[in-house]
Amino acid sequence: MKEIVKETKKTDNGLAAKVRGLEEKFAKLLKVCERHFGTDIDRDGKIGNLRIAFGIILVISITVGIGFTRTVTDWAGGNTAITGTAKVTTDDAGTATLTVDAIVGDVTGNLTGNVTGDVTGDVTGDVTGAVSGGAVTATTFLTLTVASATVTNAEVIAVTTSYMQLDNAATTTNTLGNAAAAGQTLVIENIGGQSVVFENATTNLALSGDITLGATDTLTLISAGIDEWRQISTSNN
Repeated sequence: MKEIVKETKKTDNGLAAKVRGLEEKFAKLLKVCERHFGTDIDRDGKIGNLRIAFGIILVISITVGIGFTRTVTDWAGGNTAITGTAKVTTDDAGTATLTVDAIVGDVTGNLTGNVTGDVTGDVTGDVTGAVSGGAVTATTFLTLTVASATVTNAEVIAVTTSYMQLDNAATTTNTLGNAAAAGQTLVIENIGGQSVVFENATTNLALSGDITLGATDTLTLISAGIDEWRQISTSNN
């Protein structure tokens, strides 16, 4: 019986030693994370000195995909600093949501989702979606995405972007799809050899008169937000 008890204690001690070894490895890994990100993850007042119990919970959460929330205040590292509070929340599927009071510095990588607030500085890459609630200042060129369409007579032209290039096989009289949000601008250019006519009497067009666009002519409109495009200018090129 004594031998059995000794063997049991020996097994328990060996298992405990393995657990302690795993804890130490997790703790070292998370200390490296603290030093790398420059933040006190476990809120013990020391960067790079992670509590083992917290480290085990955090690693298990990341490994098995359990959702968690982590809040950091006034964080700085490299060329980027967070002013105020930053909160990262993940769900069980591993989708992360970042809520930040303010980011000062460079952000490199892909940003997918909604940005609410002011963006000051250069944006390199594509911005897909609506920009609203403030001014957009371009220090070089503001480039409009071009959409091309070959139109037929009496066709209602679907407006899909702010710059529409139209072509036709013969002279056509056309109308436009209804305007959407107030302030949207539209530039129409005739890139064909035949005329495109827009009539002032059309219910959703407010023009200075009937507009005939010959080759390379343009018409610039703005949305009034009431399903109406209003003329800004036209150019006979």
